[in-house]
Amino acid sequence: MTRDQIQEALRSLGIEPVSTNGDWVQAHCPFAATRHEKGTDRSASFGVVAGARSMYNCFACKSKGVFADLPLELSGDGKRDYGKLAQEFMVAEATGLVVQAETYESMEEVKALPEDVYGDLFPPADCEALDYLETRGISMDTADKLGVCWWPEDQYVMFPVRGFDGRLHGWTGRTYDPGKKAKVWNLKGMEKGCHLLGAEHCTCDRPIIVVEGLMVYARFHEWGIPDTMNMDVVAAMGSSLSFEQLDMLGQIGKPVYLFLDGDKAGRIGMWGDEKKGTEGALHVLSRSVRTHYVSYPKGISDPDDLTREQVIEMLEHAPIFARRRVRP
Repeated sequence: MTRDQIQEALRSLGIEPVSTNGDWVQAHCPFAATRHEKGTDRSASFGVVAGARSMYNCFACKSKGVFADLPLELSGDGKRDYGKLAQEFMVAEATGLVVQAETYESMEEVKALPEDVYGDLFPPADCEALDYLETRGISMDTADKLGVCWWPEDQYVMFPVRGFDGRLHGWTGRTYDPGKKAKVWNLKGMEKGCHLLGAEHCTCDRPIIVVEGLMVYARFHEWGIPDTMNMDVVAAMGSSLSFEQLDMLGQIGKPVYLFLDGDKAGRIGMWGDEKKGTEGALHVLSRSVRTHYVSYPKGISDPDDLTREQVIEMLEHAPIFARRRVRP
């Protein structure tokens, strides 16, 4: 939803917006009576961020979720039936998604965050975070180069997500707590599908390697792959590439080397899903740029298990995708 839509939607729920800040709309928390210690929210700690998938978050009681689901959450008190409003919210959210997809034209359209507010959101990686990175084969020098930070309270190592121009768009993180179910965390309001992790380090005048995850991206930098292979390295932050990510790569116009994981999700992201009739990144990218793909050594599907020498060999022998080629 847009910011104006969010303000209108809040009023329909009897929640008066107090202020706006960028894409955020602030208001008094509707859950204050039952979830706040004193039963009130004088500081207007409830916020909703505009976007293709608008989210709400109360910094006081920690209530959070998808904004389109808020009417159903509020219906739980039994005081009012928000069923009709819930349907209207979902329609508005869906409409917003369609509009955004249709009007997306270039990487410059994605809004950046104010550096003075979000740039120092997390402290530099230290202590536990550096110990974890070391177990993943990533040194302090590489962490500093990539701007890796630390979220000690929730035990995440955080990577800044920037555009090709270096402007900050959000944060993505990987937990080092083995007990956490959610291994990856993204700053709310950041559409990761609109970004490529590591874009700010790209020269955009040489081939680009696309990997899936944060640690593989960091390890490639640790091993000096960009300099050794004379290639840029970015991460899709997922097993498949979005339309926006594919479009960005196509706009740059340089050869792309897809180095997705060798598991089922990575293969589908690369080759597509015949049962669902969806195309993979290989088919889409090959229409605009020369596209290569890597083949994993026998018995290996996880890039964490690869050596530096194997990675270099895989890249040196990565064939060009031919549209007549079928998925192996």
